[in-house]
Amino acid sequence: MPTLERFLVNHKVCSWRTVRSRISSGRVRLNGACASDGKIQIDSLNDCVEFDGKILSPCRELYFMLNKKAGFVCSSVSDRHKTVYSVFPEESLFPENLSPLHCIGRLDCDTEGLLILTTDGEFSHYVASPDNNIIKTYSVTLAEPVSEELAEKYSESFMNGVMLPAEKKFPRQFCSKAEIKWEGMFPSVRCSLSISEGKFHEVKRLFRAVGNDVVNLKRTSIGALKLDPALEPGEYRELSDCEVEMLRRKV
Repeated sequence: MPTLERFLVNHKVCSWRTVRSRISSGRVRLNGACASDGKIQIDSLNDCVEFDGKILSPCRELYFMLNKKAGFVCSSVSDRHKTVYSVFPEESLFPENLSPLHCIGRLDCDTEGLLILTTDGEFSHYVASPDNNIIKTYSVTLAEPVSEELAEKYSESFMNGVMLPAEKKFPRQFCSKAEIKWEGMFPSVRCSLSISEGKFHEVKRLFRAVGNDVVNLKRTSIGALKLDPALEPGEYRELSDCEVEMLRRKV
């Protein structure tokens, strides 16, 4: 749900610089009463907001699940690769009275799977913030087969925290906790990994720290939201109200 301030700015009745003065001067009414707190969250579909006596039209934030295809980047512009935004129509990218569509977090160019895109900035911050401990799970294929004995060592190391090796402009960083589950018979190259952080190339660097490399990576879930198996790579659909609320509650 947007704040009252954001609702007013999206409707272009004032700027971020002037929105607080517009509210404090008594020009904004919320459900018939003079508004005083611009930080309050409102139901943009059902609450009645007036500015200078004019009722501002309700608007519904957009929430999409995309099955990201390998080879696409999460940037809005790229000279070398297609962007995830290229699969959406213009009216979804820049909807009237809403902020532009944006990704919640990012997936690397060669990483596939679940990506959430939304116009709701508060929701985006909530889901992405490591403080809220929303678990992201990935399906991982490794370069080197792992024996049962070595798998136990991986699991123990990841649960205790691993120092990630430096990569590009990012220095060595500590990954506090990750949970790994192995698939199939040992020796195995397939597992799922669950983390709550979002450091640069975190999954790849985790396995590099223990002497292995990731050759295929796909995000399968964010919190309780799982990638819809009906979505082919590159396809998307809207999230249901239930799915959005499920993420808000960190179920």
